[in-house]
Amino acid sequence: MATFTFYKLTKLIEIDEACGTQATIQEFICAIRPQEALLCYMDLGRIMDGTGKDDLGALGSTAPTLRLVNDWRIKAADRCGPGYTTVTILGGNLVATNVYCDSPIAPSSFVTIVLSQALSASVSTAIEVDVAKTRRYLTNKKNIVGTTLNIRNDGDTANDQTYTLDDGDSPKSQTPV
Repeated sequence: MATFTFYKLTKLIEIDEACGTQATIQEFICAIRPQEALLCYMDLGRIMDGTGKDDLGALGSTAPTLRLVNDWRIKAADRCGPGYTTVTILGGNLVATNVYCDSPIAPSSFVTIVLSQALSASVSTAIEVDVAKTRRYLTNKKNIVGTTLNIRNDGDTANDQTYTLDDGDSPKSQTPV
């Protein structure tokens, strides 16, 4: 789990060097909320707005979005060099509203920050598919000739299957994907 140091005067949230080279949006949100509630930060207003994680039922939830406000930015701890260290921020979206061209990242010495944004609208979880019922349903549909149904088996590609409806009457099993 990542740890952070908050610098009130410069409005920086520093990813501590000891935490490694990875931090998630959820870790930032969980660390910032208690800081905002501290008496010493009351004069600064909000640090962030957090949204997301909306329930999508069986599909999972939307990705969290962290919006840094009031000129707050994230910075990785400076390194001594001469080689560069890569720090990755992942697990959602990071945006900012500030005087630094709305950049959420502050520069660090000998550090490259990779911001892995969530490009899709949701974070999916595994969905169980009843293959027999799905094949019966597709077999009864006459107007979907040529439709391909890909059935994935949680990363176990040896058991993945593809069914293509060739004539609208019966699915034709093909080799696994």
